[in-house]
Amino acid sequence: MKQHNCTNCGAQLTNVTPGESVTCSHCDSTFVVPTGSGAAKVLIIGIGLFTVVGILGATLTGMLAAGGVATIAAVESAHTPTVKKGPVSRPKAPLPISKLKELEGFFGYRPLDAPGRIGAFTAIDPVANIPWMTGIARAWTADVRLSRLDLSGVRADGVLDVSARDDFELRARFASPTLRKSSLEMAKVSETKIKSEFVIVIAESVTQGRVAEESQRDKEEAVPPPPTFGCSLSELVASFKANGLESRPYYDLTLQWIDPNRHRKGYWRWIAGSIKPGESIKGPNLDPATCKPR
Repeated sequence: MKQHNCTNCGAQLTNVTPGESVTCSHCDSTFVVPTGSGAAKVLIIGIGLFTVVGILGATLTGMLAAGGVATIAAVESAHTPTVKKGPVSRPKAPLPISKLKELEGFFGYRPLDAPGRIGAFTAIDPVANIPWMTGIARAWTADVRLSRLDLSGVRADGVLDVSARDDFELRARFASPTLRKSSLEMAKVSETKIKSEFVIVIAESVTQGRVAEESQRDKEEAVPPPPTFGCSLSELVASFKANGLESRPYYDLTLQWIDPNRHRKGYWRWIAGSIKPGESIKGPNLDPATCKPR
Protein backbone atom coordinates (compact mmCIF):
# COMPACT_ATOMS: atom_id res chain seq x y z
CA MET A 1 0.00 0.00 0.00
CA LYS A 2 3.01 2.33 0.53
CA GLN A 3 5.29 1.15 -2.23
CA HIS A 4 7.21 3.65 -4.34
CA ASN A 5 10.04 3.35 -6.83
CA CYS A 6 13.42 5.07 -6.56
CA THR A 7 13.55 8.04 -8.95
CA ASN A 8 17.17 7.18 -9.84
CA CYS A 9 17.44 3.40 -10.28
CA GLY A 10 13.78 2.32 -10.20
CA ALA A 11 14.17 -0.01 -7.22
CA GLN A 12 10.99 -0.70 -5.26
CA LEU A 13 10.87 0.95 -1.82
CA THR A 14 8.44 0.05 0.95
CA ASN A 15 7.05 1.71 4.08
CA VAL A 16 7.77 5.25 2.92
CA THR A 17 5.63 8.34 3.51
CA PRO A 18 4.66 10.84 0.75
CA GLY A 19 6.52 14.10 1.19
CA GLU A 20 9.28 12.42 3.24
CA SER A 21 12.95 12.49 2.21
CA VAL A 22 14.31 8.94 1.82
CA THR A 23 17.55 7.30 0.72
CA CYS A 24 17.43 4.34 -1.67
CA SER A 25 19.14 1.26 -0.19
CA HIS A 26 20.11 0.08 -3.68
CA CYS A 27 21.89 3.14 -5.15
CA ASP A 28 22.15 5.57 -2.17
CA SER A 29 20.16 8.27 -4.02
CA THR A 30 18.18 10.66 -1.81
CA PHE A 31 14.84 12.09 -2.97
CA VAL A 32 11.45 13.26 -1.70
CA VAL A 33 8.61 10.74 -2.01
CA PRO A 34 5.91 12.17 -4.37
CA THR A 35 2.68 13.44 -2.80
CA GLY A 36 -0.71 14.40 -4.21
CA SER A 37 -1.77 12.06 -6.99
CA GLY A 38 0.40 9.31 -5.51
CA ALA A 39 -1.57 9.42 -2.25
CA ALA A 40 -4.84 9.39 -4.19
CA LYS A 41 -3.70 6.28 -6.04
CA VAL A 42 -3.00 4.52 -2.74
CA LEU A 43 -6.54 5.33 -1.56
CA ILE A 44 -8.08 4.08 -4.81
CA ILE A 45 -6.04 0.89 -4.67
CA GLY A 46 -7.16 0.32 -1.07
CA ILE A 47 -10.84 0.73 -1.96
CA GLY A 48 -10.41 -1.61 -4.90
CA LEU A 49 -8.80 -4.28 -2.75
CA PHE A 50 -11.62 -4.15 -0.20
CA THR A 51 -14.16 -4.49 -3.01
CA VAL A 52 -12.35 -7.50 -4.50
CA VAL A 53 -12.11 -9.17 -1.09
CA GLY A 54 -15.83 -8.67 -0.52
CA ILE A 55 -16.74 -10.15 -3.88
CA LEU A 56 -14.45 -13.14 -3.38
CA GLY A 57 -15.86 -13.75 0.09
CA ALA A 58 -19.43 -13.76 -1.17
CA THR A 59 -18.52 -15.99 -4.13
CA LEU A 60 -16.66 -18.54 -2.03
CA THR A 61 -19.44 -18.67 0.59
CA GLY A 62 -21.99 -19.46 -2.10
CA MET A 63 -19.81 -22.13 -3.63
CA LEU A 64 -19.22 -23.82 -0.29
CA ALA A 65 -22.94 -23.86 0.40
CA ALA A 66 -23.51 -25.47 -2.99
CA GLY A 67 -20.75 -28.01 -2.40
CA GLY A 68 -18.57 -26.64 -5.19
CA VAL A 69 -15.34 -27.17 -3.29
CA ALA A 70 -13.44 -28.31 -6.38
CA THR A 71 -14.11 -24.99 -8.09
CA ILE A 72 -12.75 -22.85 -5.23
CA ALA A 73 -9.09 -23.45 -6.15
CA ALA A 74 -9.75 -22.22 -9.68
CA VAL A 75 -11.42 -19.03 -8.38
CA GLU A 76 -8.57 -18.38 -5.94
CA SER A 77 -6.02 -18.91 -8.70
CA ALA A 78 -7.83 -16.53 -11.02
CA HIS A 79 -7.87 -13.75 -8.44
CA THR A 80 -4.40 -14.21 -6.96
CA PRO A 81 -2.41 -11.04 -7.77
CA THR A 82 0.84 -11.42 -9.67
CA VAL A 83 3.86 -10.25 -7.66
CA LYS A 84 6.00 -8.03 -9.86
CA LYS A 85 9.72 -8.10 -9.28
CA GLY A 86 11.58 -4.82 -9.01
CA PRO A 87 13.75 -3.63 -11.90
CA VAL A 88 16.99 -3.97 -9.93
CA SER A 89 18.79 -7.29 -10.31
CA ARG A 90 20.84 -8.36 -7.30
CA PRO A 91 23.07 -11.30 -8.27
CA LYS A 92 23.91 -13.62 -5.40
CA ALA A 93 27.12 -15.09 -6.80
CA PRO A 94 30.19 -13.25 -5.46
CA LEU A 95 32.10 -11.38 -8.15
CA PRO A 96 35.87 -12.04 -8.40
CA ILE A 97 37.86 -8.82 -8.14
CA SER A 98 39.39 -9.61 -11.54
CA LYS A 99 35.93 -8.86 -13.03
CA LEU A 100 35.12 -5.63 -11.22
CA LYS A 101 34.58 -3.86 -14.54
CA GLU A 102 31.23 -5.68 -14.65
CA LEU A 103 30.03 -3.33 -11.91
CA GLU A 104 30.05 -0.36 -14.29
CA GLY A 105 26.49 -1.00 -15.46
CA PHE A 106 25.17 -2.56 -12.25
CA PHE A 107 22.96 -0.72 -9.77
CA GLY A 108 23.38 -1.44 -6.08
CA TYR A 109 25.96 -3.51 -4.26
CA ARG A 110 27.43 -6.80 -5.49
CA PRO A 111 28.94 -9.45 -3.19
CA LEU A 112 32.68 -9.76 -3.82
CA ASP A 113 34.94 -12.78 -3.89
CA ALA A 114 37.95 -11.03 -2.35
CA PRO A 115 40.11 -13.24 -0.14
CA GLY A 116 42.77 -11.73 2.08
CA ARG A 117 40.75 -9.97 4.78
CA ILE A 118 42.52 -9.78 8.14
CA GLY A 119 40.50 -11.03 11.11
CA ALA A 120 36.95 -12.28 11.55
CA PHE A 121 33.73 -10.39 10.84
CA THR A 122 33.01 -10.52 14.57
CA ALA A 123 35.98 -8.29 15.40
CA ILE A 124 37.18 -6.62 12.22
CA ASP A 125 39.90 -3.99 12.46
CA PRO A 126 39.39 -1.43 9.66
CA VAL A 127 42.86 0.06 10.09
CA ALA A 128 44.56 -3.31 9.56
CA ASN A 129 42.36 -3.95 6.50
CA ILE A 130 42.95 -0.65 4.68
CA PRO A 131 45.66 -2.21 2.41
CA TRP A 132 43.34 -5.14 1.59
CA MET A 133 40.42 -2.86 0.72
CA THR A 134 42.68 -0.55 -1.28
CA GLY A 135 43.84 -3.56 -3.30
CA ILE A 136 40.23 -4.43 -4.11
CA ALA A 137 39.46 -0.88 -5.24
CA ARG A 138 42.60 -0.72 -7.40
CA ALA A 139 41.50 -3.85 -9.21
CA TRP A 140 38.73 -1.59 -10.54
CA THR A 141 41.01 1.31 -11.44
CA ALA A 142 44.65 1.68 -10.46
CA ASP A 143 44.87 5.24 -9.12
CA VAL A 144 42.12 5.19 -6.48
CA ARG A 145 42.82 6.48 -2.97
CA LEU A 146 40.80 6.35 0.23
CA SER A 147 38.48 9.36 0.47
CA ARG A 148 36.40 8.48 3.55
CA LEU A 149 35.89 5.69 6.10
CA ASP A 150 32.67 5.18 8.09
CA LEU A 151 32.23 2.67 10.92
CA SER A 152 28.79 2.02 12.39
CA GLY A 153 28.28 0.01 15.60
CA VAL A 154 31.71 0.23 17.21
CA ARG A 155 31.37 -1.07 20.76
CA ALA A 156 32.58 0.86 23.77
CA ASP A 157 35.43 -1.66 24.13
CA GLY A 158 36.65 -0.78 20.63
CA VAL A 159 35.36 -3.85 18.76
CA LEU A 160 33.38 -3.69 15.51
CA ASP A 161 31.27 -6.82 14.96
CA VAL A 162 29.70 -6.45 11.51
CA SER A 163 27.82 -9.73 11.96
CA ALA A 164 25.95 -8.65 15.11
CA ARG A 165 23.23 -6.44 13.56
CA ASP A 166 22.18 -5.48 10.07
CA ASP A 167 22.95 -1.79 10.74
CA PHE A 168 26.54 -2.42 11.88
CA GLU A 169 28.97 -1.92 9.02
CA LEU A 170 32.32 -0.81 7.70
CA ARG A 171 32.02 1.48 4.66
CA ALA A 172 35.15 2.60 2.77
CA ARG A 173 35.04 5.05 -0.13
CA PHE A 174 37.80 5.25 -2.73
CA ALA A 175 38.03 7.92 -5.43
CA SER A 176 40.00 8.16 -8.65
CA PRO A 177 41.65 11.53 -9.49
CA THR A 178 41.76 10.59 -13.17
CA LEU A 179 38.10 9.63 -13.35
CA ARG A 180 37.02 12.70 -11.37
CA LYS A 181 38.75 14.88 -13.96
CA SER A 182 37.28 12.88 -16.85
CA SER A 183 33.80 13.16 -15.35
CA LEU A 184 34.06 16.95 -15.14
CA GLU A 185 35.35 17.19 -18.71
CA MET A 186 32.66 14.83 -20.03
CA ALA A 187 29.92 16.90 -18.39
CA LYS A 188 30.92 19.86 -20.61
CA VAL A 189 30.19 18.04 -23.87
CA SER A 190 27.87 15.13 -23.10
CA GLU A 191 25.24 13.73 -20.74
CA THR A 192 27.24 10.51 -20.41
CA LYS A 193 28.06 9.85 -16.78
CA ILE A 194 31.50 8.69 -15.65
CA LYS A 195 31.63 6.92 -12.31
CA SER A 196 34.67 7.93 -10.26
CA GLU A 197 34.10 6.23 -6.90
CA PHE A 198 34.39 2.65 -5.62
CA VAL A 199 32.57 1.85 -2.38
CA ILE A 200 33.24 -1.21 -0.22
CA VAL A 201 30.74 -2.19 2.47
CA ILE A 202 31.34 -5.00 4.94
CA ALA A 203 28.13 -5.89 6.79
CA GLU A 204 26.24 -8.98 7.92
CA SER A 205 29.36 -11.10 7.28
CA VAL A 206 29.44 -10.13 3.59
CA THR A 207 31.87 -7.95 1.62
CA GLN A 208 30.16 -5.97 -1.13
CA GLY A 209 31.27 -3.42 -3.70
CA ARG A 210 29.65 -0.71 -5.82
CA VAL A 211 30.84 1.68 -8.51
CA ALA A 212 29.22 5.07 -7.98
CA GLU A 213 28.91 8.51 -9.51
CA GLU A 214 30.12 11.13 -7.07
CA SER A 215 28.41 14.42 -6.32
CA GLN A 216 29.46 17.52 -8.23
CA ARG A 217 31.07 18.93 -5.10
CA ASP A 218 33.17 15.81 -4.53
CA LYS A 219 34.32 15.71 -8.15
CA GLU A 220 35.51 19.31 -7.96
CA GLU A 221 37.76 18.55 -4.97
CA ALA A 222 41.17 16.91 -5.00
CA VAL A 223 41.35 13.30 -3.82
CA PRO A 224 43.14 13.40 -0.44
CA PRO A 225 46.58 11.86 0.15
CA PRO A 226 46.66 8.48 1.92
CA PRO A 227 46.18 8.75 5.71
CA THR A 228 48.76 7.61 8.23
CA PHE A 229 47.46 5.39 11.02
CA GLY A 230 49.13 5.21 14.43
CA CYS A 231 46.81 2.91 16.39
CA SER A 232 44.24 0.13 16.13
CA LEU A 233 40.50 0.59 16.46
CA SER A 234 40.53 -0.48 20.11
CA GLU A 235 43.30 2.00 20.91
CA LEU A 236 41.42 4.71 19.02
CA VAL A 237 38.22 4.25 21.06
CA ALA A 238 40.24 4.19 24.28
CA SER A 239 41.79 7.52 23.29
CA PHE A 240 38.36 8.96 22.47
CA LYS A 241 37.06 8.00 25.91
CA ALA A 242 40.17 9.22 27.70
CA ASN A 243 39.71 12.62 26.05
CA GLY A 244 36.07 13.17 26.96
CA LEU A 245 33.90 11.09 24.61
CA GLU A 246 30.46 10.66 26.18
CA SER A 247 29.59 7.11 27.24
CA ARG A 248 27.48 5.05 24.84
CA PRO A 249 27.25 1.28 24.20
CA TYR A 250 27.91 1.83 20.46
CA TYR A 251 29.44 4.59 18.37
CA ASP A 252 29.62 5.78 14.80
CA LEU A 253 33.20 6.68 13.86
CA THR A 254 34.18 8.58 10.73
CA LEU A 255 37.59 9.21 9.21
CA GLN A 256 37.30 12.30 7.02
CA TRP A 257 39.60 14.61 5.11
CA ILE A 258 39.44 18.35 5.84
CA ASP A 259 40.37 20.31 2.73
CA PRO A 260 43.09 22.93 2.94
CA ASN A 261 42.34 26.64 2.72
CA ARG A 262 44.32 29.85 3.15
CA HIS A 263 44.29 29.45 6.93
CA ARG A 264 45.29 25.79 7.26
CA LYS A 265 46.75 22.76 5.61
CA GLY A 266 44.55 19.81 4.75
CA TYR A 267 44.39 17.01 7.31
CA TRP A 268 42.67 13.75 8.24
CA ARG A 269 40.65 13.42 11.43
CA TRP A 270 38.56 10.87 13.30
CA ILE A 271 35.22 12.06 14.67
CA ALA A 272 32.73 10.16 16.84
CA GLY A 273 28.95 10.23 16.95
CA SER A 274 25.95 8.31 18.22
CA ILE A 275 24.53 5.36 16.32
CA LYS A 276 21.03 6.59 17.24
CA PRO A 277 19.56 8.83 14.49
CA GLY A 278 19.34 12.45 15.55
CA GLU A 279 21.36 12.02 18.74
CA SER A 280 24.54 14.06 19.11
CA ILE A 281 27.30 13.35 21.59
CA LYS A 282 30.37 15.27 22.67
CA GLY A 283 33.80 13.98 21.81
CA PRO A 284 37.20 15.16 20.55
CA ASN A 285 38.59 15.11 17.03
CA LEU A 286 41.57 12.75 16.86
CA ASP A 287 44.57 12.69 14.56
CA PRO A 288 44.79 9.21 12.97
CA ALA A 289 48.60 9.36 13.01
CA THR A 290 48.91 10.07 16.74
CA CYS A 291 45.39 9.14 17.99
CA LYS A 292 45.56 12.32 20.07
CA PRO A 293 43.22 15.36 19.93
CA ARG A 294 43.94 17.80 17.17
